[in-house]
Amino acid sequence: MNGYIYGSDGEEIILSENDLDILEEELKAGQLSFQTANNNIKPYRLALHQNYLLLITKDWVHVYRYQKTGIIPLSKIFFTGNVTSVYLTGKNTFAVTTVKQGTYIINYLTGERKNYLNNNITTATVIDRENNLWFGSYDKGFFLCTNPEIKIINKESGLANEDILKLGIAGGYLFAGHVLSTLSYMKLGANQTPTIGTITINQNRSDFNRITNLLTIPGNTLVIGTDNGIFRLDISNKNPLSWHSVKIFYGPIKGIAARSDTVYFLTQNAVGVLTDKFKHQLGYNFKPIRMTSVTWYKSKTLVGSLYGLYQFVPFGSAGKFSSIRILADKGINVVKSLASNNDVCAIGTEAQGLFLLAGEKIVQFRSPAIFSGDIRKLVWTDDNTLWVCTANGVSIISFYNHYQNYRISLLNTSNGLPSDNVADVVQNGHDYYIATDQGIAVTQNLGNTSLPKPVLINDGIPGTQSSFTYGRPVVFNCVALSYKSMGKIQYRFRLKGVDKNWSVAPSGEKRFDLLPPETMS
Repeated sequence: MNGYIYGSDGEEIILSENDLDILEEELKAGQLSFQTANNNIKPYRLALHQNYLLLITKDWVHVYRYQKTGIIPLSKIFFTGNVTSVYLTGKNTFAVTTVKQGTYIINYLTGERKNYLNNNITTATVIDRENNLWFGSYDKGFFLCTNPEIKIINKESGLANEDILKLGIAGGYLFAGHVLSTLSYMKLGANQTPTIGTITINQNRSDFNRITNLLTIPGNTLVIGTDNGIFRLDISNKNPLSWHSVKIFYGPIKGIAARSDTVYFLTQNAVGVLTDKFKHQLGYNFKPIRMTSVTWYKSKTLVGSLYGLYQFVPFGSAGKFSSIRILADKGINVVKSLASNNDVCAIGTEAQGLFLLAGEKIVQFRSPAIFSGDIRKLVWTDDNTLWVCTANGVSIISFYNHYQNYRISLLNTSNGLPSDNVADVVQNGHDYYIATDQGIAVTQNLGNTSLPKPVLINDGIPGTQSSFTYGRPVVFNCVALSYKSMGKIQYRFRLKGVDKNWSVAPSGEKRFDLLPPETMS
């Protein structure tokens, strides 16, 4: 308590006796003393930033407003976990680095928290002049986050559950579907920290009760698909306390889509149709192909399944229809998600990546062009922008020149997402709401797409061929430079003439112990 305090410009700050008494009482309440600081058990220090004085410990930070008449207590921000350091990072924020929980950037005025590099041991954080975040780790080097302007909505914001399965927007509200029949909602555009409410869907069962689909119907109606049925939620009344869900169909719902005033939905072995404002129902018994998704493309109804893609054609009024598997010759086998903007149909598969169907033309996107070949959800946020949600992040494909050209932006934890496991996305104005298993990320910045392309560096003489001695091992070494990989760079090799498929290597080294005596590329 006898030391000096200096401001950001090097000016000496003088605390009154009353100020020192306030700080000392705060430390005593936390059972902190000069001796414990010396023992490095719970070190603490004072930091001054602008007009705020922060008393920093490894358990909490107490924020005071600093003025000449004396300091004024404002808020006390707690954090848990195995903390390695706590210090100011600028812009009204301080960083809490941890063991295995990554780094928390906490705004000491609003209390908002953002988590980066979860499951990593972090030791240091810096925010540069361009507002980029630099993280130091214990054993994986350091990382750069080029898109820190992402807001996180999680339990601390009021969410009942951070594992978000589906998102939907209706009546000016954002809805988030969870497990256990739970639906969270918040008013959009109200303020920076809107109140979050919770609705529980009564399904009369305790098992298999996830929210599987959310679909908005014009007229302020939200259609909710669950593991045990379809529900209708009328939100025309602006008082959420008056909202009550009405069950309109029993059974597990695999997919829902609307066209005009008709709603199509998928159950285990049937395609259902709701018309006349849900008053009339019609079902078509389908073969047991484990249906996953439904959409319309060029006035055709397409049904995705774990056994391929089918075209569904109902006729008559007695539940008659025809179906035919399509695009099997293109290698489309396991379909997990479908999304169409009527000009282009996007087909997400389990292991083959993304197929785009435009008329008779088919284009395939696979890793590493997109994050993963296993597609969880496809969403068109406009006619030229497709979001590809995977368990390894979300790839955003922006098309132009009538879909002849495109560019791909990638969002994951290195860009500020709380998790790489992305399940859904919805757009409201300039804001994009991204569903993860660690809460909802909100951003207007879709990532830095202006980074330079990789440069191929070859240690051989340009334009010449390399020769190797038969019978001796051949070793290739590659180095990948990435601003966004967070230490998760994955190398893939294929030697034409030897390998038919790409093989994944944990490092940039590929060894061939015995190659055949011939010329390869």
